[in-house]
Amino acid sequence: MSWMRFSWRNLLRNPYGWLAILIGITGAIAALFVLSEHYFYFSDWGVYHDMAADVADAVHQSPARALALISRSTRQVYNQVYTLPLLPGLLIFGESRLVYIVSLAIVYLVPLSLVLGAIATKLIPAHPRSVFWCTAFLTPLLPFSWGSIVRGYPDVSGALFVAIAALLYVNDVQLKRLRQAVLMGVALAIAVLLRRHFAYGAIALLGALFIQGVIDFAGNVRREPRPAWANWFRYSTRIGLIVATILLTLVLISWKWVYTTLTTDYKTLYASYSVATAAMAHYYTSYYGWAVWAMVGVGCLIGLTTRTLNQPVIRFVALWGLLSLLEWLFLLRYLGDHYTLNLTPQIILALAAFIWSLQRCWQRATQALALAALCLFLVGNAVIGLTPVGSFSHPLRPLFSATHLPAVRRDYDEIVRLVHYLREVTPNREAIVMATTVSYLSPDLPYSAEQTLYGRRNRRLNILGIPTVDSSGWYPIGDLMQAQYVVVTNPFEHALHPDQEDVVKVVHTIFIQNWQIAQDFKRLPQQFTLESGTVVWVYQRVRPTSLPVAIRTFSQMQQQIGDRPGGQLDWLLFNQPFPFSDIKKDKGASNTYELHVALDNPLQGIPTTFLYIGPLAARTRVTGEVELNDPTRCQNTALKLSLLSRQGNVLDAAETRYPQSGALNATLSSPAQPAYLMLDVLNPDGSPRDRCTLKLRKLAVSPLS
Repeated sequence: MSWMRFSWRNLLRNPYGWLAILIGITGAIAALFVLSEHYFYFSDWGVYHDMAADVADAVHQSPARALALISRSTRQVYNQVYTLPLLPGLLIFGESRLVYIVSLAIVYLVPLSLVLGAIATKLIPAHPRSVFWCTAFLTPLLPFSWGSIVRGYPDVSGALFVAIAALLYVNDVQLKRLRQAVLMGVALAIAVLLRRHFAYGAIALLGALFIQGVIDFAGNVRREPRPAWANWFRYSTRIGLIVATILLTLVLISWKWVYTTLTTDYKTLYASYSVATAAMAHYYTSYYGWAVWAMVGVGCLIGLTTRTLNQPVIRFVALWGLLSLLEWLFLLRYLGDHYTLNLTPQIILALAAFIWSLQRCWQRATQALALAALCLFLVGNAVIGLTPVGSFSHPLRPLFSATHLPAVRRDYDEIVRLVHYLREVTPNREAIVMATTVSYLSPDLPYSAEQTLYGRRNRRLNILGIPTVDSSGWYPIGDLMQAQYVVVTNPFEHALHPDQEDVVKVVHTIFIQNWQIAQDFKRLPQQFTLESGTVVWVYQRVRPTSLPVAIRTFSQMQQQIGDRPGGQLDWLLFNQPFPFSDIKKDKGASNTYELHVALDNPLQGIPTTFLYIGPLAARTRVTGEVELNDPTRCQNTALKLSLLSRQGNVLDAAETRYPQSGALNATLSSPAQPAYLMLDVLNPDGSPRDRCTLKLRKLAVSPLS
């Protein structure tokens, strides 16, 4: 057996041997977690896996197609750049959830562990090899390192590049080299590109750099004023160079994404997700655990007061962590495993500082006892944080980190039955609206479950994207007008504060309170019971909804919701019998819009209808530019404008036919104050409209005196 002992000795002496063990442990934790789950992954828990699988599918068709898909995605809110390093695993082992999560862990968490280990060697000026591997293995042992990964979020990729920027800094805290500043800027830009919220992580890191420079300047300016001012000038310009590099890198990758990001008020858009500071404080203390917070505080305190640690580095880590914490507690206030990654690297580094402070400050006998207790705690914390063992209730439970349980649905078979049923009643992909919002039955859960049960290529359910939160939502009247089936839960259960989900609850109310539009539907006899005890009903449309009923429903909907939803424009899509219609507000203009309609099928007497809900006068002028892609195919397309009362009565109307592109200039007047302006895209002669598209540009509604 001596050859075996020799092999193991050689393995452990070799850094690649330790790396292999780190990869093995990380991959094993990820695999065991996923294999313990019995779940349908939906919403954010499933979408990033789907995006990675889409890229892998594109690679099978053509690598160029995959690169084009990723390139286009850089212009969107959620891009697919993070999928590139995951592709080898997905292409070799398949696109399953198991492969995706294990790939995330190995490709991103292992490098993050190594980068944090490298930072720790600069933080702790002793035993660099031991410090490096201790910190590297500490990272996957902590439950909060896994919170986002096991739920499918790729945010650890952004955390990795923020940590790389921090590593570049601690290698030279004076920022003496231009290349260092440029590389830090590129790393932070990539982090922001991968996941937008790491912009706040970059701000915290840059803020720590700035304060660090101010502290150094204040300490030196009295003793050596001229060198102090020179150093401060160089240091501050380096920070400016980092910021400039971030912006330049992002602009070069996707200037459209930068423009959209800079011109979008995300604070208002995501206001529904923002919670009170007290709730955030409770979330963070329970997420990491009181014992971890105590060790973090002691580690930083010892490092800052006893000089057992590298002073500039521990000061930087403490400032970086403090600024991040303040951002999320007081400014942003969003809950989520993935957001904690803005703070987790600093927590891990402070824990490493605490561990090595024991070794430096305590006597040998006490030191051994303390380290043994610490190891026991860390192992217990890992078990409690990543297995069902952590579900116990005890006064000491808050000392440990929050539990990330493998997701298991006790009503798995009931969801299977619901999906089978929806597929049976919608053989022609009839539109379905999900008047639900809770995790028990998220609006996109049937879609995700269908994909799991039937495969990505055999999906058939046509579930409309109804809004779920007020701050970014819209009035769901257009979705309801298209719906052939509506799924309603009873009782309605909230995922957020009840005041933030009126846009989806109103659809539930329509059917529970039997509004007039609900009489155009009938409740089917089949019902389903979820694990929470919630009952699911399915309503089927039995007749089209008349215009007066639809308008009265919309008026009631406005009253029920109250303030206009944050994502609602002055124009809304009221009825859409075609594959594609779109509304865009013109950028830079005061209040003009662009409407786009693809008339790919005969109209069959059903118009595409838009509704204007902005301010109206008794005498109103409507102007715009009509553009038809092909006058032959689009011959005799007509636009009809109507002023309506809240009861759906037509107060005045005007119709214009377009044998070819032209101008829209209509004047309407009403003896009574109109509530709405309706725009119908008509096909008066009923002829086919194959490959006909209409664009209405610079659409403006203005009062006439």
